Amino acid sequence: MIDQAIAVSAGAWYWNDALDMGQFGAYAVPAEGVDLDALDGATETIIKTLRDAPVDARELERAKTRLIADMVYAQDNQTHLARIYGSTLTTGGKVGDVADWVEKIRAVSAADILAVAQKYLQPGRAVVGHLLKAAA
Repeated sequence: MIDQAIAVSAGAWYWNDALDMGQFGAYAVPAEGVDLDALDGATETIIKTLRDAPVDARELERAKTRLIADMVYAQDNQTHLARIYGSTLTTGGKVGDVADWVEKIRAVSAADILAVAQKYLQPGRAVVGHLLKAAA
């Protein structure tokens, strides 16, 4: 979307600090003059690509490296480290789950991501919202 000048910013997040499967979200900020319907369509096209084709191997490795580095750096902060353990323990996890996290991330394959995308990123199951500027 950004390389097509549809959005000036885009990204996704996953919130797993809950007893259920958590929440996945995607967002995009439209480029000047881009209609929100066009932005929604471009976002859905990207999500459809995740459902239909495996992610690029190099992109997957970069993402895993970044996640692992973020976890290592997070452990330098005692407050953040306590939150990691606390959220794991309060949502049914064990101390060992935190210790095993890096290896679990390393083990994720493109096929795993494709299977999860096909299961959970189904058309018509998303909630879409738009934040608009206040009228002048």
